[in-house]
Amino acid sequence: METTIILAERKLSEQALQESEERYRRLLASVTDYIYTVTVREDRSTSTTHGPGCEAVTGYRPAEFDANRSLWYWMIHPEDRPAVLAQIARILKGEAPPPLEHRILHKDGRTRWIRNTSVLRRDTQGRVAAYDGLVSDITERKLAEIAVRESEERLALVIQGSSDGIWDWNVTTSAVYFSPRWKNMLGYADHEIENTFSSWERLLHPEDRERARAQVQAYFAGGAPTFELEQRLRHKDGSYRWILARGVAIRNAEGKPVRMAGSHVDLTERKQAEEQLKRAYAELARSQESLQQTLEQLQASHEELQAAQSQLIQAAKFESIGTLAAGVAHEIKNPLQIILMGLEYLARNVAAGDENVALTLGDMRSAVDRANSVVRELLRFSAPTEFERKPEDLNVLIERPLRLIHNQLAAARIAVVRKLAADLPAVTVDAAKLEQVFTNLFINALHAMPQGGTLSVGTRLARLGEEAPRPEALFRKFKPGDAAVVAEIRDTGTGIPEANLAKVFDPFFTTKPLGTGLGLSVAKKIVDLHGGAIDIRNAPPGGVVVTLAFAAG
Repeated sequence: METTIILAERKLSEQALQESEERYRRLLASVTDYIYTVTVREDRSTSTTHGPGCEAVTGYRPAEFDANRSLWYWMIHPEDRPAVLAQIARILKGEAPPPLEHRILHKDGRTRWIRNTSVLRRDTQGRVAAYDGLVSDITERKLAEIAVRESEERLALVIQGSSDGIWDWNVTTSAVYFSPRWKNMLGYADHEIENTFSSWERLLHPEDRERARAQVQAYFAGGAPTFELEQRLRHKDGSYRWILARGVAIRNAEGKPVRMAGSHVDLTERKQAEEQLKRAYAELARSQESLQQTLEQLQASHEELQAAQSQLIQAAKFESIGTLAAGVAHEIKNPLQIILMGLEYLARNVAAGDENVALTLGDMRSAVDRANSVVRELLRFSAPTEFERKPEDLNVLIERPLRLIHNQLAAARIAVVRKLAADLPAVTVDAAKLEQVFTNLFINALHAMPQGGTLSVGTRLARLGEEAPRPEALFRKFKPGDAAVVAEIRDTGTGIPEANLAKVFDPFFTTKPLGTGLGLSVAKKIVDLHGGAIDIRNAPPGGVVVTLAFAAG
């Protein structure tokens, strides 16, 4: 009975062992790696042991390798045998070479790729006693690499044969591939542009950078299915080329772009043609506008000619005023002299002690002297003289015209405020001409204050560019730091409409119904002839301020 039980247990044990060995063989048959060991004596390989996994990789069992000692060699692809022999030679010399990838011929005739990694074992003297090898089947990886390489080669051929530039941007690393044609469009050789995102940014026209970045971000955010951008990129010669960029992005599982690729097309010639067409349209529009303006000018020409005729008549009247003033002054001068002689006679023969008569004769003499002074000034003003410059006191040149129109100012209830600086340096001017300027400005101020007001007249010495009062900023004839004698005439009248300020010095321009419009034009001409400057502007809270500047000395 016990014997039967023992035999049954042994039978079960043997069956379990067979099942275990079967599972082990199936496991070894499924692995793609196996180990082999080579024994070395006196720097030569003496024997090789192949692990059981060799059948899954090579198709040959270990016994077949034992039966044919050269099988391992003939199994290697003929083109790869030299590389394998070179690796073995290095191992026998005691070197530890890197893993070697090569092809083998499988027992079924297929070509397989393996990776052979060797590990040396040394004896106590440091000599190579054996080496172990790990063989891994890498066929699938190698085939994938070959497919990728062939795909890249095909892409390279397409790129070389295309007239467009190609770019491939790794969004994560900012590395960019620019094809030689991409760079050649801009006049660069392949090595002259670094393959980085910043290279593209540097070439962008400054006016296009913000727009380009915004379009890239909008595309990344999902605003469009494809990317398209017209941009200007700097050519090597310094000019800018119009480039159309088109592309599409590869996104990760979260929808974030990780890679983007596309093409570049040169649009420069098309853009130039569009620009020429726009210019042609604009020129046509300008021609039409010019024709319209010409018609309008022709329609207005009759009115302008009539206005010019009227202005010339007014100018002739203004010219005759001088002649008339001279004639009137001569006619008045002689009777005044007779009256003055009569007064002197009466003064000598008046009864002594009659104070009333003496006072009356004195008042009459003063009145005649004032009338004589006015006549002299009128003759001096109207007399045709040559332009003669000499050093003059600007304060004196202001006082004479003020005396000349004193009665008109008093009758118009206009108070005169003088702020004339003492010890002013002389100005080299034609006194008569400059008095004509001041007379014109004073009369303009008088007419601007029909209800009365205040006429302020001041002078000062200024360093232009240092004190920098507002009107002096317009005196472009003076350099900063130049000394200038400045006169300022200010009224409290109605001012000048802002639209007319720019025209006040134009010939024949006037806002007076009976004016000639020549006064300020002539005044500016006289100031210009003296190398001076004149400025007219409205002064808050009301009225006009006229500023004149002349070089000191």
